[in-house]
Amino acid sequence: MTATPHTILLIEPVASEAQRLQRLLEAANQLNGGSFTFRVVRARDLAEALVSPSSLDPAAVLLDMGATDQADWSAPEAILGRWPDAALVVLVNNDDTHTVQTALAAGAHDCLDKSDCDARLLQHSLRCAIKCARLSRELRRANQRIAAGESQVLQLIDSVADGVLIIDASGVVRFASRPALAIFGRPSEEIVGQALDLPVLADSPAEVEVHRTDGSVRVVELRTVPITWNEQTAHLVSLRDITEHKRADEALRESEERYRCIVATASEGIMSINADEQITFVDQRLAEMLGYAPQELIGQPVSQLIFPEDLDEHRARTEERRQGIASRFERRLRRKDGSECWVITSGTPLQDRQGRFAGSLSIHADITARRMAEQALQRERDVIARIAETSPAGLVTLDRQGRITFANQMAERVLGLTRDAIVQRTHNAPEWAITDYDGRPFPEAELPFARVMATGQPVFDVRHAIQWPDGRRRLLSVNAAPLRDANGEVDGVVATVQDVTDRIHTEQALQASEEKYRHLVQHAPAGIYEIDFVNLRFTSVNDLMCQYTGYSREELLKMHVWDIDPDFTAEKWPAHWEQTRQLGSSVFETRHRSRDGQIRAVEIAANYIRFGDEEYDFAFSVDITDRKQAEQALRQADQLKADFIHVASHELRTPVSYILGMTRLLAQAADRDRVSRGLAGIQDKAARLNDIIIAMFKLTPGQLQPERMHYSLVSLADLLEAIRAEAAVFLEERRQRLTIDIDPRTPIIHGDRDKLRDVFENLLMNAIKFTPDGGEIRVEVAPADAHNVRAAVIDQGTGISPDDLPNLFQPFRTGGDVMRHSTGTWQYGKAGMGLGLAIVRQFVQMHGGSVGVQTGPTG
Repeated sequence: MTATPHTILLIEPVASEAQRLQRLLEAANQLNGGSFTFRVVRARDLAEALVSPSSLDPAAVLLDMGATDQADWSAPEAILGRWPDAALVVLVNNDDTHTVQTALAAGAHDCLDKSDCDARLLQHSLRCAIKCARLSRELRRANQRIAAGESQVLQLIDSVADGVLIIDASGVVRFASRPALAIFGRPSEEIVGQALDLPVLADSPAEVEVHRTDGSVRVVELRTVPITWNEQTAHLVSLRDITEHKRADEALRESEERYRCIVATASEGIMSINADEQITFVDQRLAEMLGYAPQELIGQPVSQLIFPEDLDEHRARTEERRQGIASRFERRLRRKDGSECWVITSGTPLQDRQGRFAGSLSIHADITARRMAEQALQRERDVIARIAETSPAGLVTLDRQGRITFANQMAERVLGLTRDAIVQRTHNAPEWAITDYDGRPFPEAELPFARVMATGQPVFDVRHAIQWPDGRRRLLSVNAAPLRDANGEVDGVVATVQDVTDRIHTEQALQASEEKYRHLVQHAPAGIYEIDFVNLRFTSVNDLMCQYTGYSREELLKMHVWDIDPDFTAEKWPAHWEQTRQLGSSVFETRHRSRDGQIRAVEIAANYIRFGDEEYDFAFSVDITDRKQAEQALRQADQLKADFIHVASHELRTPVSYILGMTRLLAQAADRDRVSRGLAGIQDKAARLNDIIIAMFKLTPGQLQPERMHYSLVSLADLLEAIRAEAAVFLEERRQRLTIDIDPRTPIIHGDRDKLRDVFENLLMNAIKFTPDGGEIRVEVAPADAHNVRAAVIDQGTGISPDDLPNLFQPFRTGGDVMRHSTGTWQYGKAGMGLGLAIVRQFVQMHGGSVGVQTGPTG
């Protein structure tokens, strides 16, 4: 395969000489199998060359100094100014040493005596010059990339803060994060609450030295922002330990300076070896690069400069030279002291007159410093990448136009989008729906990106809200700093974004909870106090505690609990405290003595509370004096009622039984009509007395006799129809209508049939009694849920007074105007004993149910 020819610009005023040089170049194209060929473009002088078409891009310029004024050595500068990447070979006459030195000093890559120049020498000179020019161009570009990369990495590192302090107006530290404590090398108790000698300069970074207790010194960069802390002016100080960064900067500057000096002042090293792999020539520069004197290397095997693990690659490269292949590659050489010297090697094969392999010529550019810088830069990039991915805050970068160019993993969580979606947006995209925390429009000029681009300064804790794609609002806190290019111009912005929604809501809820707690404590319907376990004194009391003891708050805070509790002596405190601490709380009754000597019964609910290392007894005190008196009165009333029922039931049962027995005998005597009419009245009265006695027994089964449930399957439809039949005479007498509405989904229930009959009979008879003549009564039954039934008895009575409702189901309670709807007969006009509804409630509760009443102006 024929190699692409290299364009050679030949500047030669003499036509015959130009033709001769062109023939030499054509002959050179035949050498080495045509692996390195040339295409010639001729210009008669320098002026014609400089006005050649812009499309002309020569690999080398072959300049005959006869084409210029020999005294004017600006020609090489003009040529290299027009074609900076081209190689320059100068043709001189008769090996003029002065001209050669002057040409090389002016920037020429090589000089040839045109009177003693053959095709092989001309090809070799142009070949080496072209490779040298390429090497110089690549070195310049590599240096530019390194400088730009280092600048951006350092700016990204500068945007990350490690520690946070909050310092009040008096200079005392009120909060220190763990990274901050690590910077100072001291525990929290030695920092928080102490005054630190730190400059507090708002909006301007400062570097300070922190002297640790172990004698070490850390260099810290700090920035300060004024804030409000606990309703007082304070400063938020961000700290970044830049000790290692400063050291690395210093080392890197030294390395860069050394590297630039080497590149600026040194040419490439050159070495030739023979077919036996022995060094035949080495220049001073390469010898210095490898730590040898040139004479120490002449005659030595080249393998002396190769590391053992690189020998296989070296043999492969040597085989390429033997096959006539030139190449360019990076490699490391072993210095005299055994260390590495990284170089870019351009190697070309050498042949003897018969075209046989005679060795190789190589040019070596020292890139050790560049390699070290690249490795350091890569390490720094790896560190930055790991920091970005593990950062607890979202991290994004933006270009000059505000387009997001990078987002870390945490940014996905904070912004509610994938990274691919994030980098499709700008900082102020409408989809963010940016507002302040309260939902008001947020000025675009106040956005972090806009402020950094406008001022070139970092901003901290810029607070605004955004909207996630699912519609949820998230509250953000944003820090942002400028990214600068190699010229120091702002080239973009790096920002950290934190989702503080939960924190803000928690702070708001905590503040509201604290206010609510204070209000509850001060206005609670119980006395509240707190006792210090160490001093055994009241440490806090609420207003009600002061009110019912008669002491002021200041007086109570000087007293012990036994000063107001005659039953709670100092000797009892250890046992009470140990019980409360073990159980967490305890409830007991005791007595409190007020300032005027009055003794009140109280119920205490004591709770064990621990705040840090301090222990407290937090207690609620409720005055139960009235309740205790009411309980005593209720017990006495219950006893009187039980006694009354017991006596009445036993005193009435015997005569009633006698009357009933006698009436049955008389009913069998002669003149049955007259006897029956007389005895019917007696029997009715006796039945009435018997009903009263039975009701009293039903009301108090626990006091007088055991009450048992006799369960069976009960159809409420059948039960209500039976009750309707028994009540028919009363309904007809008063011309009342009874409607029974039973939902067909109502199940058969499991209950005591007799007690359920008593329940519905009492409710129905009450409805008949209080419904006016000609009125309507409804009974509605339907399922309440899967396991319960709801029944309602609805009448058209006069309603129940609100004053009677609380006691409606209590025994011996009667109410309402029983005469208002009377037919004039005693059966409907008399007042009962007030036991019917009490029996209803008791029997319903025994079935696990409940009973209630709804009343209005008409029933």
